[in-house]
Amino acid sequence: MTTLIPKYDEGAAGAVNRPFNEKLQEYVSVLDFGADPTGATNSSTAFTNAVATGKAVYIPKGTYQCSFDISSYQILYGDGLSTILIPPTGATYVIRMDATTVAKQWCQISNLSIANTNSVASCVGILFKGTDVNTINDNHVIRNVVISNLDRALEATGRLIGCSFYNVTVSGGVRIGFNISTDTVNPACILNSWYMCLFLGSTQQALKMVGLNITNSFYSCNFQGANSSNVAGVAATEIRDSEMIKFTDCYWESNGLSVTVDTTNYLNNSIGLWFTGSYCFEPKVENSYIVGSGVLIAMDASIGGIGGYIGNNTFIPKTNGWDIYNTSATNANTSAAVTIDGNNIFNGKTTIVQDGNGQYNAYIRQINTCRYIDSNQTIDLRTMSKLEINVASPTTISTITNLIPGCELWINVTNASVTIPAAYMVSGSDLVIASSSAKILMVSGPPGFNKFVIMV
Repeated sequence: MTTLIPKYDEGAAGAVNRPFNEKLQEYVSVLDFGADPTGATNSSTAFTNAVATGKAVYIPKGTYQCSFDISSYQILYGDGLSTILIPPTGATYVIRMDATTVAKQWCQISNLSIANTNSVASCVGILFKGTDVNTINDNHVIRNVVISNLDRALEATGRLIGCSFYNVTVSGGVRIGFNISTDTVNPACILNSWYMCLFLGSTQQALKMVGLNITNSFYSCNFQGANSSNVAGVAATEIRDSEMIKFTDCYWESNGLSVTVDTTNYLNNSIGLWFTGSYCFEPKVENSYIVGSGVLIAMDASIGGIGGYIGNNTFIPKTNGWDIYNTSATNANTSAAVTIDGNNIFNGKTTIVQDGNGQYNAYIRQINTCRYIDSNQTIDLRTMSKLEINVASPTTISTITNLIPGCELWINVTNASVTIPAAYMVSGSDLVIASSSAKILMVSGPPGFNKFVIMV
C-alpha cells in the first residue's frame, strides 16, 4: 500500500498529495548505500554508488574514508565541519571531477571538510582533472569547505573556466593551497572567482597558478603564513602568464617569515605576490594589505608586463625590503605601463628596472597635492611631488628616496635657502634654491644612476 503524505497546505494553490517513498527519494544519503560514518572502513564504493543515482547527495555528520568521482550537475553537501572526509591509504584524491574523457560542468560541493588524518602522501582534496583546454571543467561552485593537511588542498589541470569558490579555507600543513596548472598553449584558466577564501599556513605557495589565465578575480581573500618552510624565492601567491587578474580587498601577512632579506637579489627573498612567466598584462591590486615579506609584489615577466594598476594598498615589508620590484621587459611597440599610485601607503623601497630598449614598464603616479615642510626630513618621491619649504636657516635635504625615472619634485622656498646635494643631481653639483624662488626637477638617467635634471 502506498502511503500518501499531506500536501503542502499553507495557502498555496495547486498543492497535491504525494507518495511518502517518492518524497524521501528526492535526494540520497551516503548512509543509504552503506557508508561508515565512524571512519573505520573505506566508504568509497558507497559514495560512488550514491553519486551514480544522479541525485543530490547528502553526507550526514560523521567521518568517512573515501576517494570518489563526481559527474556533471552533481550536488554534494554535508553538515558543515561535522562532516569530515578523509582519504584512504594510497588514495591520490578525495573528490575528483575527471574531464579527460567526458566534460564535467555545474557541480556543487558545500558544507563539509576534508582532512588528511591518515597522513596519506601526495593526495589532493578536490581535483579538477584534465589535459588541455578541450577537457572541459567549467562552472563549478565550491562553498563553505575546509581542507587541511593534504599535499595540495585543491588542484586543477588542463582547464578551469567560470568556477566560483566561496568561503573556502585551506589550513594546517598543506604544501600548496590551490595548485593550478592548466593549458600552457591556449588560455584555459578563465573567469574564475574567489570570495572570502582563506589560505593559511601552506609550507610552500598558498596559490600557484601556471598556464595561460585570463580575467580571474580574488575578493577579500587572505594569504597568510605561506612558505612556512622558509625557502627563499617562494611566493605566497605565484601567478604565471596572466591577463587581467585582479586582487581586491585582499590580505597577505608573514609569508616566509624567517627568510633573511637579500638586498642584492630581490628574488632571493620571501615574496608576497609574484607576477612571473612570459607576460603579465593588466594586473590589478587594490585596497589590499601586504605585510611581512622581503618583497611584497614582484613583477618579472620575461616577454613583457603591460598595463595594470597598483593602488590604495598598504605595504609593510621586512626591514630593508621592497614594497614593489618590477623588472618585467617592455614591448618596444607598446606604451601602456603599470600604474603604481601614490595613494598607496609605502614603507619600503620601489624598484623599476629599465629594459634593453631603454623603456620602463611601470611608473609612479605621484600625489599632486602640495606639502608644507619646515624642517629637514626624508622626501619619498612616490608620495611627495610638490613641496613648500619654509626653514629658519639654510638647510640641505639629506635624504631623498625612490628616485624613479619620470618622478618630479617641485620645490618652492619661502624663507632660507634649501640645497639638494650633488649626489642627487645629474650635473654632479649641489643645487641651491634661494629664498623666494622655485625649481622643478625630474628624475632621469639609466638604472643605478637615476638623478635629477632641472626642468624649470
